[in-house]
Amino acid sequence: MTAGERDVDHHLIDGGDLGCGELLLKVAREVRQLPPGSLVGLRTLDAGAPVEVPTWCRLTGHHYLGLISDVRGDRTFAFRTRTPDNRPTPTGAPS
Repeated sequence: MTAGERDVDHHLIDGGDLGCGELLLKVAREVRQLPPGSLVGLRTLDAGAPVEVPTWCRLTGHHYLGLISDVRGDRTFAFRTRTPDNRPTPTGAPS
């Protein structure tokens, strides 16, 4: 961990077995409460999450960091919340 990383808020969102729609609504609600630039871990059993989470991050302006754990379908993804100086990528625009 670098000195700069010590100053960043870290959060874990447990999506459990929620499906795509419910999972992303839960994540959106929780992320709205976090400071910009927060580091977030998202734990989920949703089989579609490897496609849904990076896409959601791109569309909402959050920085997707990748899959950090996958144990028999129990996955944890990481992303950093958007900051005031970045904007969501419009649908269809290259990321």
